[in-house]
Amino acid sequence: MASNGIAGEFYVAAQLTKLGMIATLTGKNTKDIDILAANPQTGKTCLIQVKEKANPSPEWKMAGQVKENQIKMNVWYVFVDLANYNCYIISAKELFPKLKARQENYNRGYKKNGEKRKPDPCFYFNMDYDCFDKNGNKKVNNWQDLPLFQGEE
Repeated sequence: MASNGIAGEFYVAAQLTKLGMIATLTGKNTKDIDILAANPQTGKTCLIQVKEKANPSPEWKMAGQVKENQIKMNVWYVFVDLANYNCYIISAKELFPKLKARQENYNRGYKKNGEKRKPDPCFYFNMDYDCFDKNGNKKVNNWQDLPLFQGEE
C-alpha cells in the first residue's frame, strides 16, 4: 500500500512538470500536504494532497475528519486512479462540504435489517459523483483548475 502512495505523488509531480510547473514532494513529516507546486512564469503556488488507488472501485477512502486548516490554506486534492492514470482535481474548500454531507447522511441511516448503522469515521470521494463542472461534465485530468494555471493564456 505505501508504494501506491509514493507512486501517486510521483505521478502528479511528473504531470505538473510536463505542464511546465515546478513540483516537489514534501517530507514525510509534512502533515496533509504531499506536493508543493509553483508556476515559474507567474509565481503562483499551490499546496497539493494526493490520494491514490490502484483498484477498479470508483471510490477513494479518506480516514479522519474535515481538515479545516486545509480549507484555510487552500489545499487542492488530486485523486489518482493508478489503474488508468486519470486524475480528478478538486479544492479542499469544494470537496469537504460534499463529503461531510454524504458521511452525515450515511451515518443517520439504517441497515437493510432496520438496525441503525454504526458511524463510519471515513469520507469517500467518488469519481462518479464528486468531480463535475458547472455543466455537469465529469472533470478528469483537469489540471487547469489548479490555481497555478489561473490567469494564464
